[in-house]
Amino acid sequence: MKFSEYFNLNAKQCELDFVDIDIDAPEQQLFINPYAISLMDDEWNIECNDLIVDFFQTILNLVKKGNIQKAKNLMSYLREPNEIHLGLSEEKNKGKGIGAYQSQQIYERLLKSRAIKNGIITELEECGLLIKNINSDKISDITANIIRGKLIEYTIKQCDFHNIDITKSKWPFNKGWDQIQHSWTEIQYINLPAIEENPILLVPKNIVRRKGILDYHQYYNKYVYNFIEQREIMAGNDLTKTLKNGKKRIYKKYLEDKYPCTKDLINTITEQNQDLLKQYKIYAKENDKIEECFIKNDEEKEIAEEMIKKINKIKPGKEYANSYEKIIKDILSFIFWPQLTYPELQFKQNEGRKRIDIIYTNASKDGFFHRMKIGPEICANQVIVECKNYKEEIGNNELDQLIGRFNKNTIGKFGISVSRLFNNKKLIFKRCNDAVKAGQGVILPFSDTEIIELLNLIKNGKRSEIDIYLEKIYREIIK
Repeated sequence: MKFSEYFNLNAKQCELDFVDIDIDAPEQQLFINPYAISLMDDEWNIECNDLIVDFFQTILNLVKKGNIQKAKNLMSYLREPNEIHLGLSEEKNKGKGIGAYQSQQIYERLLKSRAIKNGIITELEECGLLIKNINSDKISDITANIIRGKLIEYTIKQCDFHNIDITKSKWPFNKGWDQIQHSWTEIQYINLPAIEENPILLVPKNIVRRKGILDYHQYYNKYVYNFIEQREIMAGNDLTKTLKNGKKRIYKKYLEDKYPCTKDLINTITEQNQDLLKQYKIYAKENDKIEECFIKNDEEKEIAEEMIKKINKIKPGKEYANSYEKIIKDILSFIFWPQLTYPELQFKQNEGRKRIDIIYTNASKDGFFHRMKIGPEICANQVIVECKNYKEEIGNNELDQLIGRFNKNTIGKFGISVSRLFNNKKLIFKRCNDAVKAGQGVILPFSDTEIIELLNLIKNGKRSEIDIYLEKIYREIIK
């Protein structure tokens, strides 16, 4: 049974911001990836990355200084994070995992690693490239321990977003790493969702991968092998063959037999040319893709069609406002992930004096929302949404309400206004244009028509055209 089924969320994986874990399976072969976290520039991921960097640098410094006992003590806090249900476990709730034996093993590997002693390794994810028997599973578990406090924060907000009652289940939890004290936080009792007396921590989909972004086989094939091949050719050894056209080459099988893909070899070559690792990390960053298992075309088409039916069934009027807001938050989360993530409902602003219907973190790396984020006058670090289930068309007051939530220094100056209909679309667009000209910010106005057109793009297998659609509306507003 999935988490979403247990809590009656009536949602499929591609509609959810978090990994919809199978609570009957011990773990899923998905891993939290610290390098994926480091590539994100939103506040939540930046804070997570700061924790990871501080923990790893603390351990590295202790290893380099020979402070064995203190490093061991810090590593002993690492345990199997059963509450996230991710990894390679074959048994339900392993419990000990990293906590005792494996933390000692990991420490010993760090201590003995040439890459650590020579300063080649600078990030946690690089351990999977250069240290024996440290893989994506181990790195994921270490990361989960470090950022546990941020995962608790995320889980609580997602439960609030999906109306999951967690007030009756309180659990003792070490909240993770403290980068101020460079140590672990003390145990606190925290309200979390629970299943069969086991607490659950939800994990955002966009920091999860099926394997490490930095993969030592890929590093070997694309960089280490080429370096060795050129070196051997220049040396003119017995593996080198001269072709009829005068070019020299080495048959791959022979070179791989002499220099097999091992972490020892990769360590040696990386020591000789550290630029290889730098080049590979750039390549890995540019070719990183969020798991396709979270976006399934056939399933998406069905969901889009069902959402169109749902929005059409909701009647306009104040008495149906909550239902309309709920379907809109489901639809926008479905349409715009992974560009918009970490949704929150009824976000409090100005010490609670103002509230925003829905707010998203702008996690985009490219495309329309990224342009809104880097625009110097917009700075859309977050995207706010106001929903109006009116029987009539919205007016200046509703647009002014949205503008009043903008803040260039924090949220940014970009939002989406969602309402049921436009009687005079040109007038609505003109009002949004007035806001742009006055330097107040950018509002994209959506009626049910625009929402359904976006869903139809997905239904017809044209998700890639969503960016073009948004750009078209934006151009109409700013012209």
